[in-house]
Amino acid sequence: MRRGAGTGRRVRRIEDLDRTHRCGAVGAVSWLHPRDATTARTRSHTTVAVRCDVVRGRVHYHEEGQGRAEILIDVDGILGNRVDPPYSAVDVELEDGRITPPTWNEDRLVFVSAPRDPLRAATFDDERDAYEAQLRALLRTQLGATEVVVFDHTLRAEDGGFRPPSYHVHCDYNAWSARTRLQALLGRETAAGWSEGHFAVVNVWRPLGGPVVRAPIGFVRPCSVDPSDWLDVDIVFPDRRGQVRGLRHDPAHRWVYLPRMDLDEAAVFATYVSEGIDGIAHAAVELDSIPANAPPRHSIESRAFVRWGTR
Repeated sequence: MRRGAGTGRRVRRIEDLDRTHRCGAVGAVSWLHPRDATTARTRSHTTVAVRCDVVRGRVHYHEEGQGRAEILIDVDGILGNRVDPPYSAVDVELEDGRITPPTWNEDRLVFVSAPRDPLRAATFDDERDAYEAQLRALLRTQLGATEVVVFDHTLRAEDGGFRPPSYHVHCDYNAWSARTRLQALLGRETAAGWSEGHFAVVNVWRPLGGPVVRAPIGFVRPCSVDPSDWLDVDIVFPDRRGQVRGLRHDPAHRWVYLPRMDLDEAAVFATYVSEGIDGIAHAAVELDSIPANAPPRHSIESRAFVRWGTR
């Protein structure tokens, strides 16, 4: 979608009317690992989406504002204490990712089997080194990466003690914040070398403690997102400031999730790609129907810079 000049209102174009039916068609593949690009070019460019079983839930989209929105994290040094800008609560339908699995080529997202000994939030600091080694191996295997630098972990819990699930529809990085973080992490010279090639910021998201029933993570299929749906949002931590990308609502958006994601499963998805291709928008989803005795969600998301083609 695009917005009418000076009005802030959306103007529907004829070519947007069938956007949801283009999901599954392969677009530009220049950013893909060569192995994936070869596969992608063999696929049809006229695939038509087929409706499958769906569930309903609620997410929180960003709103059009008068200035750049701001999210404050761990306000006053209190873990999980946050201040958000206004959002619009929107009911959406989510496709079952076990029936129509997303692909890295088309969605910048894959659901993978990732067996390991159960992580425990209370002892994560003791397990961090071993877990990061497994993440590096996972991303090399799944994405064909030649270099992986794990740099961040966020533990989330609905029932306190950690940061809460993030219900606003967003992507973790824009070009400025991704490259700023890369330089802060690796130094100016090394970051410049990475910036000359193909790299991405990748998130590995998985349950902690048990299967996720409440507040699962949902994703917006990139083929259903128009570039004008995005807006930049400041995110302010006690020790640093960054930017994320928020998503405005559009009825054309197609959502997908993995029902009852278990401890040996993970979502691997891109939140920034160096060639200027958007990462995948995502959010925690308030499902309409969940068991009364469903346990609160506990999860961990780990972020890594991933590079292809250079050793």
